[in-house]
Amino acid sequence: MFWRAVFLFGLLAALTAILILIPAYAFHQLSAWQIWTAFAFYFIFFSSAAWRGIRHGKLAKDKDDRQLSTKSGRIAAIVRALGLLVAHCLAVYEFSRQTPRVWLSLVGIGLMTAGLLVNRLATFALGKFWDKLVIKDDHRLITEGIYAHIRHPIYTSYILLFAGYVALFQAPISAALFAVVMSIWYGSRISLEEAMLSEKFGDEYRRYVAQTKRLIPFIY
Repeated sequence: MFWRAVFLFGLLAALTAILILIPAYAFHQLSAWQIWTAFAFYFIFFSSAAWRGIRHGKLAKDKDDRQLSTKSGRIAAIVRALGLLVAHCLAVYEFSRQTPRVWLSLVGIGLMTAGLLVNRLATFALGKFWDKLVIKDDHRLITEGIYAHIRHPIYTSYILLFAGYVALFQAPISAALFAVVMSIWYGSRISLEEAMLSEKFGDEYRRYVAQTKRLIPFIY
């Protein structure tokens, strides 16, 4: 378990560096406090995935992910991977071309903090059921905790994290790209996930849908 933890957290640090530190180095922004703030938030945020792997084992295989098993889903996954990489790099570039407004960076920190909190509440409630888009034999419908208010808090936490990231770096073009990429990815994923859960849990899930919102409490 020790070496598995070392591997997972090492991989996390490497991926976070690719998204944030390497672009910062390329655009001569490594000394900016916003860069290291973003790196810290991302590392802490995504450490939940590493801990999930340590506690509950490997995630399901990609071939079992219902979205990735379709051609359109695979295309959406490619768009997500490339789009997020470009959006993160573009945000640092935009940041390098302007004089930062501290108040807006503080708004970004607030949004990322909210995203981190939502993420932890959601992953705690899901436990071993936090996985790829699969239905397990012993699957249970989670309706307690934060899931009593919204059906997809994990996705909400990502939206808050990315919104905080672009606010931290005052990057409107990057924000637009994030919005497009997330709409393509989550637009199909949420609909597919809800169809799967409706098929598995029937009226129980449909009653749950009627009582909750998808991403934002009381709004949507």
